Amino acid sequence: MEVEEIDSPVSLASFNAASVPANDIEPEFEPSIPDVLPHEKLYTIQIGGNSFSISGASLSSDSPSYFTNYFIKNPDKTILSIDRSPTVFEKIYSHLQGYHISIETPLEFVYLFSDSFYYNLPTLKKYIYTYPYYFIIIGNSSFKFNKNLIDSNHLKFGNYPNFFSISYNSIFKDPTILIQSKNLIRPPPQAPIILKKNDENLFKIILNIL
Repeated sequence: MEVEEIDSPVSLASFNAASVPANDIEPEFEPSIPDVLPHEKLYTIQIGGNSFSISGASLSSDSPSYFTNYFIKNPDKTILSIDRSPTVFEKIYSHLQGYHISIETPLEFVYLFSDSFYYNLPTLKKYIYTYPYYFIIIGNSSFKFNKNLIDSNHLKFGNYPNFFSISYNSIFKDPTILIQSKNLIRPPPQAPIILKKNDENLFKIILNIL
């Protein structure tokens, strides 16, 4: 059983590469990078008040995207300024550089979900859609637990569909059609799944039983 109650985000300093489960790595990962932008060329992405220097190879690794489309249309430019969260972009930056990223909290999940669509990063969107954990806030506690605990594909009797699968399928939909139909400049605000009136201690017991 894999269940985690989240008290605080995991810092990069405490990261141990050996602790990354092998089954978290995409088996179909393709190391070759398409020739979308010049691989050796350096670009600057300004997110909020922070600047990120990144190569054409890294930007091309998850494309076509907001970034590659901009620089293809503007070949003489190497700087792109975007009014989004630099904190959220730090993990996206690591993803583009080829590092495995782990999502730790319900808020981080929804922020990465929203920005993966804002930046139109196809590989990151797929990674988030297929991420093997559910996230929820119950009472005053945040939980992260493996989908295998309750989804029918991994249980003899099955608990599918369930509250989590229904919630995820209804809440975390591709917002592209909505953005285009409403002529929005960014994805609509998204909140994590929150059950403030439910008992977090009872939920811990349920997870332990599973």
